[in-house]
Amino acid sequence: MSSVITDTGIRSGTQGITCMRHEIVIKGRFPSYNEYTKVQRGNRYAGNKMKQDYQHICEWQIRQQLKGKKFRKPIKIHITCYEQRKNRDLDNVASFFFKVFLDALVKCQVIPNDNINNVTHISGTAAVDREHPRVVVIIEENENGRTQDVRKDNNRQ
Repeated sequence: MSSVITDTGIRSGTQGITCMRHEIVIKGRFPSYNEYTKVQRGNRYAGNKMKQDYQHICEWQIRQQLKGKKFRKPIKIHITCYEQRKNRDLDNVASFFFKVFLDALVKCQVIPNDNINNVTHISGTAAVDREHPRVVVIIEENENGRTQDVRKDNNRQ
């Protein structure tokens, strides 16, 4: 199956499905959740300032790179964290980043809320770039426009 980048996103060559895809690059190193927790435990105001500072960085990049885009359908988000070294856990880096980034998307009115009705999937990978640490975010609109409905099995209660 071939894919072609278009102005509106990626179009699958064999199935004819168009998926809106947007990339945002946020330069720099983000703190891990453990680093945030340590600051928060030392002084809750310093912890809140740390979160707000990184959220403002995300907001500025979102406004610059999405240029007023608003998502009407649920979205999927994938991040790639480019770290300077391999010594940090992806789950710690990703958890703090997802918190501030999703809050920034809501603050910039790109999505109405960051609940599961609007964000149906988040995932992350890690890579090493010693010279240019950054987070690359890929946002895709959910093709069917719905969240997946998982129902409880009646036999398991």
